[in-house]
Amino acid sequence: MKTSTTQTLFFFYGCLFLFSACQQKATVEAVANTDYGLTPVPFNEVRLEDEFWQPRLKTQMETLVPFAFEKTFEAKEALKLAGDYLSGHFD
Repeated sequence: MKTSTTQTLFFFYGCLFLFSACQQKATVEAVANTDYGLTPVPFNEVRLEDEFWQPRLKTQMETLVPFAFEKTFEAKEALKLAGDYLSGHFD
């Protein structure tokens, strides 16, 4: 069964996300068990809803993220062509 580059990237980022979430949970639990003075909050439970950050987050979600994905697709095609060239496929 042949996997596509997109499937590989989704798998990689999924594993990275899961590793990050597990690592953060362990860190939060470790800090919570000490006399640190502050209570850590996992990043997926943080909500920024004030007048300063909310407009910036909205702009980022509507503008920056689609732009970054567009650039990622262009780079993915260039990497695929380079990989094909290096593996001997000169089409």
